[in-house]
Amino acid sequence: MFADAIKLSTPLPPYNENTMSRRSKLKRNEACPCLSGEKFKNCCSGKIDWETIIQKGFDYRPFLSVRGRNLQFVNRIAEALQFGTLGKARNLKDYKAAFTADAVRKTHEGLMELWPPNIDIGAALKRQPNDVSGLYIGDYGLSSP
Repeated sequence: MFADAIKLSTPLPPYNENTMSRRSKLKRNEACPCLSGEKFKNCCSGKIDWETIIQKGFDYRPFLSVRGRNLQFVNRIAEALQFGTLGKARNLKDYKAAFTADAVRKTHEGLMELWPPNIDIGAALKRQPNDVSGLYIGDYGLSSP
């Protein structure tokens, strides 16, 4: 069921302490570890062996929902830009100061880890609820006339 999971030699970045702990049993009414926003019983229960993935420290990224991948990516950006240390009031100067070469590198690494170029977008979208309105997978680069 999780044949694509790999045992990690180095730990992954923090996932979400509320949904990914080393508990032995996931409860059916808890939020699903794939971060879809659904209850576990209505999402991955019986489809993905999250308990084994969590307990054995397998790579969870192949099993994240599209929403989960995006939430993880936003967390990686916030960590890279050190938004937690900037305080609540942010202005353009704060954002410019946060965009260091290291922050850009960490953001790019987060993107490649959570949305690798070889990801099967079709398989990722099959697991989405019917209320997904869109997913842009194109190029954000400037186009020439």
